[in-house]
Amino acid sequence: MEMDPVASGVGGVVRGGETVRRDKVSEMMKRTSRFAEQFIWIPYVIVVALMVVAAWWSLDREPPVQILKMIEVTDAAPGEVVHMRIAVRRDTSRQCTVESNRQIIDGDGYKWPLDNVYLTPSQIVADDAASPGETRIAFVVPLGAQPGPATWQTVLHYVCNPIHQVWPIKVEILQPFFIRPTKPGAYWRTDRPAREFLISFEGSAWHKSRKPQWTRQSSKASARRLRCMARRSAG
Repeated sequence: MEMDPVASGVGGVVRGGETVRRDKVSEMMKRTSRFAEQFIWIPYVIVVALMVVAAWWSLDREPPVQILKMIEVTDAAPGEVVHMRIAVRRDTSRQCTVESNRQIIDGDGYKWPLDNVYLTPSQIVADDAASPGETRIAFVVPLGAQPGPATWQTVLHYVCNPIHQVWPIKVEILQPFFIRPTKPGAYWRTDRPAREFLISFEGSAWHKSRKPQWTRQSSKASARRLRCMARRSAG
């Protein structure tokens, strides 16, 4: 059986065209593979760079606000306001946020939660501009708090980089103060000067300070002191 030369020629051309296309695709893939091999180190460099940055962030454990000392803390009766002035050193060049969890522990050991405070980097800068070198805090003593020695406790959580979202910088402060009785004849502190607070940073040991001493005075002495303090505050 004889083959049509025309049909045979057409088939040969078609098969030859497919071969040429396959050769071109193969050559293109080879070129692409060789080009990719020249830059195969780039993902490794990116991974190493990310590991270095993560390690640097993990080592950033210094609080952006250094607590130096307590300047002033006032006593207050239940329902009144306690004012605190704390000497601090702020590093406003760091873009950090802070959340403060606060509570009062009265003389009977009861815990009275206060409102939490959240500050953005711009608010920290504004605080530094408003009161350079110090921070001012005020809170109301709960009406049911027991008069006598009490403690203001606050836990600060600073977030200065993405790692701190999981592992924030933690600073805890304990500041003793006195809740005055609404009626005369309770406990009064005998050592008025310098009640330093306690600071715990990242779970370290407390920086211990001298504990204030307390004593019970007569109703007349307590009433007399209350009247003196009322005159000073009125003046």
